[in-house]
Amino acid sequence: MDRGVSSNRFPSLEPQEQMAVRKALEEWAAREHRRVTFGDLVNRWSGFVRSVESGYRFSIEEYANDLSTRDVIDDILDLVSDPPRSKLLDSLGPWDRRYLAATRPVSKAVYFRPGAPRERWFRIPTRLVGQLLEDVQNGELL
Repeated sequence: MDRGVSSNRFPSLEPQEQMAVRKALEEWAAREHRRVTFGDLVNRWSGFVRSVESGYRFSIEEYANDLSTRDVIDDILDLVSDPPRSKLLDSLGPWDRRYLAATRPVSKAVYFRPGAPRERWFRIPTRLVGQLLEDVQNGELL
């Protein structure tokens, strides 16, 4: 079983640290007009990474949408200070490394997002299959 953050718990955070993360989640939710839990975001990110490892079969649009989950996590963590921020980043480390291992760099971003593009937007799965393979070939990302 993969270790991650369950939808209702934080990894090794003290109660005041959990409160700081909840406050960041509430601030983000007010700005973006949608509610999320940190655990649900991590579960979505880890599920996406597993899908990339096994062969992501959906469209480039779906890939970009799923990839944006990690940006949401970063946006929320930008609102959290240390030590809880570092602890949460540490809990994400294995999934981030697995994503890097299952992808390869490309010169063109998979999708344009406002702001500074993160490295992950310039990566596609090493194992291309299904609709994503067709979309990547048609979009000249290879």
